[in-house]
Amino acid sequence: MSKEEATSAFRVIYASFNLAIPPSLLHDPMTALLEIWDSLLIRRYIPQLSGVLIAHDEHMFLRSSAAIDGDGAFATVPAAIKALVWAPHVGQRLEGKLTLSTSSHVSLLVHGTFNASISSMHLPTSESLALAESNSTSFERPNRGAQVWSFVEGYGLDGVDEHARGDAEAEHDQQQQQEEEEEEEEEEGRKSTGYWAKEDGGRLGGENGRIVFTVIG
Repeated sequence: MSKEEATSAFRVIYASFNLAIPPSLLHDPMTALLEIWDSLLIRRYIPQLSGVLIAHDEHMFLRSSAAIDGDGAFATVPAAIKALVWAPHVGQRLEGKLTLSTSSHVSLLVHGTFNASISSMHLPTSESLALAESNSTSFERPNRGAQVWSFVEGYGLDGVDEHARGDAEAEHDQQQQQEEEEEEEEEEGRKSTGYWAKEDGGRLGGENGRIVFTVIG
């Protein structure tokens, strides 16, 4: 996680490739090109593009004729496209919406589409910082100024112990809200078991549940 602003992982790439045109589409090679990219490659990770294909445009053939080699039924022709890909890299800062909190990890949704996960080992706790200091051979304390997090089990999703409330109306409103959120989580097959909080009580993700984090792999 980081206090710095998130950056965009979207990239525009111009790619060339050899297109295999099936016999049924020899009369319409552009349809063959569009069908392959729309039905087989869209929203998939493509190693040649080093990212997930989001959209494509500016399709063109690099040669005016196709070739059929040997006894093959497919004609091949070099082609090119302009592709929009989502390609985050190690060290890049992204922003995600918190969707799940457990003692082992938190799950995020980036751009409402891509899943990300932050392991609890990357959320510094008082125990992990103490261990790092005891193992350090430097005179300077490691992780100086690092925020210390702890996982709070069994509390309401707004970070307040519902049994500690004396206001019956507020308790009812919170319970209703929690039931609605639990129903949404159960539909997705996921359920938070608590939340991560700082020593001062601040909750991971803040009021809007958004987290800026650093890609490490």
